[in-house]
Amino acid sequence: MLHIHCFLGALFTLALTHESVAQSVDADQQSGVVFKPTSSFGAGSVKLINGQAVDEQDWRALFVAVIGEYVDKDGRKIPKTCSATLVGRGVALTAAHCIDAKGNKSTQRKAALQLPGLPTIVFDCAIPAQYLEQEWDPRGPRHPDDFALCTFTVPDPVPPRIDVRFEALSFAPVGKAASVLMTGFGCKVLAIDANGLVGVGQDNVLTIGDSVVESASDGQRFLTTRSNWKTQPALCPGDSGGPLMVGATTATPTGTRQSPRRIIGVNSNVVPVARTSDGYDLISRMAPMTSSAFVKFMADWQQGRSGFTICGAPNAKAGYPCRD
Repeated sequence: MLHIHCFLGALFTLALTHESVAQSVDADQQSGVVFKPTSSFGAGSVKLINGQAVDEQDWRALFVAVIGEYVDKDGRKIPKTCSATLVGRGVALTAAHCIDAKGNKSTQRKAALQLPGLPTIVFDCAIPAQYLEQEWDPRGPRHPDDFALCTFTVPDPVPPRIDVRFEALSFAPVGKAASVLMTGFGCKVLAIDANGLVGVGQDNVLTIGDSVVESASDGQRFLTTRSNWKTQPALCPGDSGGPLMVGATTATPTGTRQSPRRIIGVNSNVVPVARTSDGYDLISRMAPMTSSAFVKFMADWQQGRSGFTICGAPNAKAGYPCRD
């Protein structure tokens, strides 16, 4: 769920510099991005580095897409993944780089949602203009405003077996040391070798982990957390597009009535930073929903889309199916 090269647990090397690891999508890949329930990918739980597995029933608004594949050193095909979260009826939130066509500033990759027993549902996605105006950089996202909103037509009637409570956004500022809940669907293990940061293994599992905000803005409008790469939760390859939460912890993953679970960021990328001793820290970067850039993007997006509302937005109606 992060903006790191979103591939699921492939053997991936990140140069040991201060460059970020961003999701890599082959520029010539035209197959599109099809988001599916996390249960479609195996064990039915979610994983970021040093995180813990979840009850999938608590995360039914979260979907994962295979966006390509790597072949590891042993010849195994390893999926590259991105995530998206349903944040309203017919509205999904993901990272811009997950649907970015990379080499082309005027187009984006086709995206869709696939639910059990239903035809594929096509997405109509919007990416911030300031993101697309920048040249593609294979080392990271084009721009810190690494978010996208997608709309789609909801089946009518919705099959009874599909019961999703949409996640709500929070626009309240967060400060340094604020508690956050990270999410991920990436590699099994991170390791450091002579060539750089390496994601190893494939879990196909959704995980969560407690962390705190190191910076509400690192000079590039990201929310960041800092993690010891051996012991603390951090983004890893495969986590791009997933949500960063407040109001919830690993002990109370759905939040409480007094402290409801809310999305404040979208997983974007990760940066390794050498420590004075004992290896490296990982700086996880998330594009914030709390920024004026996202608020403006959302307001512009809303124009001409009166039939769609985002849970937690000023014009949204509180209550079910938005998460309380």
